[in-house]
Amino acid sequence: MSTVDLPSAVDPGSCAASLADLEHFVETLLETLPIPIFYKDLDGRYRGCNRAFEAFTGYARGDVLGKTVHDVAAPEIAERYAERDRALYSEGGSQEYEWLVRRADGDVRNVKFHKALLTDRLGRASGLLGAYVDITDARRLAAVFENSKIGIMLLVGERRIAMANARLAEIMGYDSPEEMIGIGMREFHLSEARFDAFGADYYEPLRQREQVRVEYQLRRKDGTPVWCLISGTAVDRGRPADLAKGVIWVLDDITARKETERRLRESEHRYRRLVDGIGEVVFRIDRHARWTYVNPAFERVFGRSAAAAAGRPVIEQVHEDDRASLSAALVGLLQGSDDCYRARLRCRRHDGELRWVEIDAKPECDDAGRIWTLTGTLRDVTETKELAEMERRAAFQAGLAEMNASVLHNVGNAITAATHDAAAIVDGARDLGKIADMLERHADSVARAGGDPASRLAATLEVQRQIAAALRCLGDEQLQGPAASLTKSVGHVADLVRIQQHAELDEAHTVVDIGDVVNDALHMLGDLIGRLQVDVRVDIDPDAKTLTTARNQMLQALVNLVKNACDAISQRADGQAGVVRIHTSRDAEGTLVLSVSDSGCGFDGDARRLLRFGFTTKPGGHGFGLYSVVALARACGGDIEMRSDGAGRGAEVRLLLPER
Repeated sequence: MSTVDLPSAVDPGSCAASLADLEHFVETLLETLPIPIFYKDLDGRYRGCNRAFEAFTGYARGDVLGKTVHDVAAPEIAERYAERDRALYSEGGSQEYEWLVRRADGDVRNVKFHKALLTDRLGRASGLLGAYVDITDARRLAAVFENSKIGIMLLVGERRIAMANARLAEIMGYDSPEEMIGIGMREFHLSEARFDAFGADYYEPLRQREQVRVEYQLRRKDGTPVWCLISGTAVDRGRPADLAKGVIWVLDDITARKETERRLRESEHRYRRLVDGIGEVVFRIDRHARWTYVNPAFERVFGRSAAAAAGRPVIEQVHEDDRASLSAALVGLLQGSDDCYRARLRCRRHDGELRWVEIDAKPECDDAGRIWTLTGTLRDVTETKELAEMERRAAFQAGLAEMNASVLHNVGNAITAATHDAAAIVDGARDLGKIADMLERHADSVARAGGDPASRLAATLEVQRQIAAALRCLGDEQLQGPAASLTKSVGHVADLVRIQQHAELDEAHTVVDIGDVVNDALHMLGDLIGRLQVDVRVDIDPDAKTLTTARNQMLQALVNLVKNACDAISQRADGQAGVVRIHTSRDAEGTLVLSVSDSGCGFDGDARRLLRFGFTTKPGGHGFGLYSVVALARACGGDIEMRSDGAGRGAEVRLLLPER
């Protein structure tokens, strides 16, 4: 329909009441509509608007009625309005276009205009009627989608790509996202069998509304493989979900991380070969102080083969005068009262020759935290070069992978919510069209109807009540709620992408705002915190809010500390929701004290064992979490303290970080 036709005039003597009611009905209808509506005369002056127009622009109708766009809008915006209005008056019909609206408070919003020419009963132009929809949040979501550092795609139908962003095209080796539209996922799997197996393994969980996350190797456009961390969720919120409505997948290229892991495995293999061929003795001792493993260098030092040494007491190789001190040291290590032992001892070879050796030993714990063996080296030359750099890199890679997994999970949830809310808004827009059709049909029927004015009036009032009820339902339930939820989802995705973009290993020390880092860490863990219903309380002392350090190390340390605290709360026997407290202060020497405490399961015994590299009590854990916190403390020249009043009574970790 290109114009809006007003009802022809009727006999004022016979239909005055009906026409008055109709005018009241139209006014009520316009005021009830939740979208801004205005109308102008042929001179471009505003002659009317509704409450939604006032609420959106921040201008009272008295401030705009009788004025032109040049009176109420900035020049650079107003001229575009006037140009399009002139075109509508000249060409007739209707218009749809996107432009800007500057609110009274100065906020500029992107909107989509819908305008139509108004005509009188003789078909002559009398003005224009306009409405617009705020698309600012949709634009922002599109910007996040396009600029994300994580690949995002929507699969529909037979697992074909319906939407893709630039990062996905980059990861998969395509020139643009548009090139990927319509391509089936078979093209990205390394084989037909892998494509079928992926569908069988992961699409049934998606139907049950489960979040799918997997490390998987795909194929780029040029045929080369690429490792990806993939997270998927169904668009449909039903259970089982209708996957025909779409599945959103987010993925990140983890080829570099996989390469690091491969190199670590190769390094471990080379290290074992090195141990077997090294001149130093590498050993393992059981709880009864007997050799359980020695490398071939043992024979060179002691004159006895490695096989012959297995199961023999350590003490028999030691000079009689040094046995007491070694025995005491081994007892201390096995009981956990000492963390390490280094000493020079006199040892006797199998042929009786006396030799001085330097021994380094430390205890090793099982998954339950119990000391089960001692490991170390014996040498009479140089010490073994420490693999500190490899440990630090490995800790960071493991922590970064866990942080990226949280980003992917949260981004996937936020995008699913945004997609659902956008669909609800679209449905609401369709309903507006239906209401407009109802209004036009009623106006036509009133114009043509004859007979009893009372009957016509009753019919008019009934239609008015139906449309008012429908509009109220549409505004309250189908537009306002989804629009607010969509804005929240867009903000959450933007925050997560910002944090993920800065998660790089940067050793540069800068002045770091502790509060900002805490907020980023809580964003990363938002899903875990919400799922466990953890009450996180943050208290940043104004005198202890900054520190010169590596920001990303601080972020990783806080993520690990808060995650460990949440895990401890989840292990509470009573299953109650817990509290995590994050607090900063400065001691008398000016050292910044960062405390993270929880009301979780706590622990018994010496806390020092929890800080050892590689120690973990979690199934499938890597033992790098708390070690990354130790690395931060060391990098700052500080220290770390852990305490608990016992099992079931919570725990506290305190980082002591001096200002440099």
